Amino acid sequence: MATSHTFTGERAIDKYLELIAAHPALTKRNDTHFAGRSLPLLIDKTALLQHLNTTGEDVGLLRQTPYFIDVADLVEAPDGSRFVYNRRLNANPGEEIAGVTCVARTKNQEILLLRHDRHATGKCHFELPRGFKEPGETPEKAAIRELEEETGYKASSAHVLHSIYTDNGLTAAKVSFVLLEDLAEPTEINKKELAESIHGVHLTPYNTLLAMISTGEIDEAFTIGAVGLIHAYASKTTNQEKQEQKLAS
Repeated sequence: MATSHTFTGERAIDKYLELIAAHPALTKRNDTHFAGRSLPLLIDKTALLQHLNTTGEDVGLLRQTPYFIDVADLVEAPDGSRFVYNRRLNANPGEEIAGVTCVARTKNQEILLLRHDRHATGKCHFELPRGFKEPGETPEKAAIRELEEETGYKASSAHVLHSIYTDNGLTAAKVSFVLLEDLAEPTEINKKELAESIHGVHLTPYNTLLAMISTGEIDEAFTIGAVGLIHAYASKTTNQEKQEQKLAS
């Protein structure tokens, strides 16, 4: 079974400094338009211990799981004041893509939706299959694997529509939305995923999907966001085809 670890006090600070030493990019700003971080991180152990001893508030690496890492950064504002800013990191900090969302489309232009019982909300949601990416795995391979694990369907065609920040107030990890086509239907029920509270696969016509969003029957952000990406991809494909026809004429 995968294990998680929680850290407090000086141990959390030591684990945090080890993480930053291994992945110094975690302290840098990933923006070509602005130089430097707007809120510089304090990564001096003395300063971190001083904050801990003065306020009693833990800083550093607080929790590490196979799927994510929670850290509490000590930052300094322009006026010199200091406060803690929480971040959730990819479990593999050297990789930008943390997970995938599967936009699986049948030859009849139906989208595969799951009815998934989510612990956090205490309700069942209609949503696209999704999951975490394994270390070193490409988004395409991760999406093909997740789709088969959660639905039993096997895809032989995979194309990344876009990779986006799903909550840029909390994490810098991205999720790739992958269009999966050329689907082979499942031959047996995937008992593993039934244990994860998935209540069936629904082949949903695209217009029905849009109607479910407009009525609030679908209220989950990954699935709603995928609709915009599907529109953008269709528009891009149409424009490319027009351009190719123009060049061929």
